[in-house]
Amino acid sequence: MAVTKRIVAVTWTLPPIVLPRSIQVSRSMAELTRRGWDVHVITAPLDANNPAIPHDEALADIYRGAYAQTEIEFREGRQRSSTWRRFLRYHQEQRSFDDDNWIIRAASAARRLLRRKDSVFVSFAQPWIDHLVGLRLKRIRPSTRWVAHFSDPWVDSPYYDANNPAQTARMTLWRQQERAVIKHADAVVFVTAETADLVMRKYPAAWRSKVHVTPHGFDRRLMPNQPLGGEDPKAGRPLRVIYTGNIYEGRREPVPLFTVLRDMDRDGELRGRVHFDFYGNSPVATARQASDMGLDGIVSFHSSVGYLESLQLIAKADLLLLLDANADVNVFLPSKIVDYMMTGKPILGLTPPVGASASVLRKTGNLYLDPNDKATMRTTLKALIEAHHRSEPLCQLRMDAVEAFDIRRTTDSFEAALSGVIRKG
Repeated sequence: MAVTKRIVAVTWTLPPIVLPRSIQVSRSMAELTRRGWDVHVITAPLDANNPAIPHDEALADIYRGAYAQTEIEFREGRQRSSTWRRFLRYHQEQRSFDDDNWIIRAASAARRLLRRKDSVFVSFAQPWIDHLVGLRLKRIRPSTRWVAHFSDPWVDSPYYDANNPAQTARMTLWRQQERAVIKHADAVVFVTAETADLVMRKYPAAWRSKVHVTPHGFDRRLMPNQPLGGEDPKAGRPLRVIYTGNIYEGRREPVPLFTVLRDMDRDGELRGRVHFDFYGNSPVATARQASDMGLDGIVSFHSSVGYLESLQLIAKADLLLLLDANADVNVFLPSKIVDYMMTGKPILGLTPPVGASASVLRKTGNLYLDPNDKATMRTTLKALIEAHHRSEPLCQLRMDAVEAFDIRRTTDSFEAALSGVIRKG
């Protein structure tokens, strides 16, 4: 296939860093390469990331060579700026140059790569500073065709703490930056319609024409030997429920589930019939709560595993668990959902009934429960355990709807956004 168009993208991380953003960007860029795009990705150095973030070299090997990659050293302690630039910034009362260096150096690298007329620049957040690279490019080269991929909300994030003075002090600047990004970008991409509505309600209606919604996608090529659905349940074996990912105390945690499990166990409905495994970082308090509720032998906690190993674990489950934070409307679509759907296994989402996760689970025939509705949770868990014991399906998956989240399908809409920006010139 002849290469006809070029993408220059900036994203802070790519594999081997295991973060939802790095995984999604790498599989999208690899798919666009397969479609004939010339893809070049600008990233920060690997060692600039938090060392606590897990790495998976095997995952990196899968995408190595699928696109060109340039690392930009932005740390003043590793690569100092010119004397003249340091002098200027010193007298602007700026003592830390790292953020400024990332913006300047990443934009400079992108500008060199964007010389072809059929080129488009894409900034992937988070971190949000990646969008500031796009703003700088637009300022110094107004003809740059720029797509800003938000994924999650920025200033509208429900996770910001209004009682945190540091966040409150920065919020005014963040609002200005978000507005500038949406104003000057040629296209803006969100993962859910709920996020797009939340973010764009603040802005002129005319700007809504820039919006594209492209959900996360799965790459089933990561599991080439795994048949959809896996093995059949066997009588006498407990229902195996697996959760992969971190648990966040006070936000995304399974405490309501533990309460229901405790009550069911007291009534003799659980022991030997179901087992929950949580893989990932969990607060000590969460594991202690499960133990204090008498759930040892029903609930187990394990340390984080590599990304590809996590796929093998969920492929062996009978049921996959999703945890979302409480909200009136859940605007987030966790990439975990598409990883789960890759296996063809049923999903049980503890998620607000109005929102992105519930919508996707409903469309695909999976299960979702309001985490505050303990009565329905108990009834549903009991029915799932009984169905498993009888070797019956836990739900009726709509595989046509599941396949809509294949990266080869989701990239259709992303590619349309890119091509549309190029056509506008």
